[in-house]
Amino acid sequence: MNGKPTKYYKFESSGSGRVNIPIALAEALNWEHNDQINIIIRTIDGQTGLFLFKKGD
Repeated sequence: MNGKPTKYYKFESSGSGRVNIPIALAEALNWEHNDQINIIIRTIDGQTGLFLFKKGD
């Protein structure tokens, strides 16, 4: 399975982390600042990862 690489950042001081989504990709998905993005964990072709989506109206 191929994909576009990005980075995961872990912040020890806040106990949280962040994954960067390129702006061009977010725009192609019609995501806007402060949208609620849902997350599902799935295993596909032996690779475990996240499926991110914004629910339709």
